[in-house]
Amino acid sequence: MGQDLPTILFEVFGDEMFENDCRIRAWRWMSLRISEMHIPPVSVCDLTDVQTRAALRVDLASLMALELEIPQAWALAIMNHGAEVDGIQYQSRFTSRKCLALFDRHEIGSKIRTKLMGELSKLPQASKFLDEHNVVIV
Repeated sequence: MGQDLPTILFEVFGDEMFENDCRIRAWRWMSLRISEMHIPPVSVCDLTDVQTRAALRVDLASLMALELEIPQAWALAIMNHGAEVDGIQYQSRFTSRKCLALFDRHEIGSKIRTKLMGELSKLPQASKFLDEHNVVIV
């Protein structure tokens, strides 16, 4: 989850865009729907917080690494930690905006309320994203 549509789109398509000369596969773009989500109170490990990162002894560069194995290993370690937090809040490496990843525990999925905004390919904000970043759907 992300704070805004551009952050979400970069999180979903960013690597593909940069690896493929600003091209996104049409089937991926056309298959997605965007929803507004209302999250109940949850406990998260806030990796956007300097004090949290200091306590974990991890620097921001490690969490923003292009080699996704590094931040994914941190996420897995946090997920498996005895504190059993519901998820992690992290900074997008594309936009520096906050994102939230929830773990599948404590029946959190049944507590999230969603409101469908529509098909991604039909949202004006999505078309604007494509234009602003010179992205082509192929």
